[in-house]
Amino acid sequence: MLYLPVRDLGMRINTKFAWGTYIVMTLGLVLTAAALLLNDATVLYTLYPPMMGTPLFYIGASIFVAASWGVLAQVVYTWLQWKRQNPGRVTPLVAHMSVATWLMWFIASLGLVAEALLFLVPWSVQTWLQTRAGGPVTATIDPLIARTLFWWTGHAIVYFWLLPAYIAWYAFLPRHAGGRLASEPLTRLAFVLFLLNGVGVGLHHQFANPNIDNTWKIIHMFLTFLVAIPSLLTAFSVAAALEDAARARGGGGVVGWIRRLPWENPVFVGITLSMISFIPGGAGGIVNASQAFAPVVHNTAWIPGHFHITVGTATTMTFMAVSFWLIPHLLGKPLPSPRLARWSQWVWFWGMILFAVGMHWQA
Repeated sequence: MLYLPVRDLGMRINTKFAWGTYIVMTLGLVLTAAALLLNDATVLYTLYPPMMGTPLFYIGASIFVAASWGVLAQVVYTWLQWKRQNPGRVTPLVAHMSVATWLMWFIASLGLVAEALLFLVPWSVQTWLQTRAGGPVTATIDPLIARTLFWWTGHAIVYFWLLPAYIAWYAFLPRHAGGRLASEPLTRLAFVLFLLNGVGVGLHHQFANPNIDNTWKIIHMFLTFLVAIPSLLTAFSVAAALEDAARARGGGGVVGWIRRLPWENPVFVGITLSMISFIPGGAGGIVNASQAFAPVVHNTAWIPGHFHITVGTATTMTFMAVSFWLIPHLLGKPLPSPRLARWSQWVWFWGMILFAVGMHWQA
């Protein structure tokens, strides 16, 4: 998400600043992990009061997220530089998608940072000091406001995982299949819609909260449904690109063209299987966002099943497949065993599908 847009724009960046943001993010991760490993933050990896972690946990998480803004700033600054140097030119597609993703993340992360700095850090520090002093603990927090800020980020963070996978689906898959995008304007529209609709839909995680007016819950439910539109656009656009590539390779028939796709390419296999897994994953997400169905699946095995088929399969497999291209590309060396890489994707795919289907069934 830093390399690809810069490469697409043909620009140079401040590498010292880039490494600095990476080091600061690593520092935040280490602080957060230390709190978890010391058993001082048994809060299920969330910032969700009234469960409380040590101040170290919240400070580390804040540093990690805030440092990601450094990467955002570098990508956006590079893009603006390119625009000044190329007036009137349309932003290259990968850069367009990357800038949209980073802007979405910036807006989304404001909720978590505000919650941590304004509520959780002062609350946990005051509690820690009062506990060490041996006096009564009088520190308080408003769980409703804090949780609402958390879900402002907590759901949109899913799209911060998903959109880089979408970028790979658009930028890598047609090229590795030997085809072209069906519609570049449609692709650009999908990311604009994600930027507009991907933030501010987290309230559907609070359907069971009686302190939030039902009108707002219904509004957020429909806003969440709107996120399905760019996903459907993506499904159409990428599938059309694959069919175009397969027919150019001699494929024919209604589904016979599928056999002409490059199934020997591990990058293609991983990304294609990840997209297939996202079909039931996206459908399950609509169930989760529905005010009628959410209480039925809430706190059941359906929820981790949903995450295993989306984050654990769709996005994770995409990142694995991209690594099969990126690491050899950066090192200038071929992939040692494409066959092993290809089979790793098939094994992961079927293992996760069986696991996720079992968890959905168990619910």
